[in-house]
Amino acid sequence: MKNSIKFLIGFMFCILYRLIPVGFRPPNVTPLISVQLPYGKLGRWQAFLFGLLNIVVYDLVTSFIFRLWEFSFSSMIIRGSTLGFVGLMSTHLLPKNRASFMASLAVYFGVTLIGIVFYDLITGVLVPCLGGASWLEQFVLQIEFTCKYSYRSIIFVPLSVFIDRWIVGQKVLETKYLFQKLRII
Repeated sequence: MKNSIKFLIGFMFCILYRLIPVGFRPPNVTPLISVQLPYGKLGRWQAFLFGLLNIVVYDLVTSFIFRLWEFSFSSMIIRGSTLGFVGLMSTHLLPKNRASFMASLAVYFGVTLIGIVFYDLITGVLVPCLGGASWLEQFVLQIEFTCKYSYRSIIFVPLSVFIDRWIVGQKVLETKYLFQKLRII
């Protein structure tokens, strides 16, 4: 993979941040969507896999090593796939060309909100309804949760612009380029 170093930087940041105990970070606030969005510029599969693998790896680590909660394979796949689709949306919603910092911030702000609402609609409203929950009840309960989550997760939007410009947009971090430089040394 041409951009595996870039991918690993964002991927490991998200995994390590989510492994911080909730007492040391706010609950239900993760940088996942904000970090995932710039990877949409690298390609559809990378954007999809970033979300899917982040959920899968985190769930496997916390369930099998730390035994923090009961493992649910179907929940993991649904949440991971939904986050993967948020990454796929970013490939279509984000402009390919560079804009000013403030313009990029505005675009990432809007796409992050769309991603959060989409993710919460699928995982917090539609999936529980498949288990027999009332659609209206789930929808009303999810509104408050989504507003709090959106409000708190917006703090990571400037990180999207940073990742876009200084990680995703850098040729120096491409795997082939790094290996060529290492051979010279």
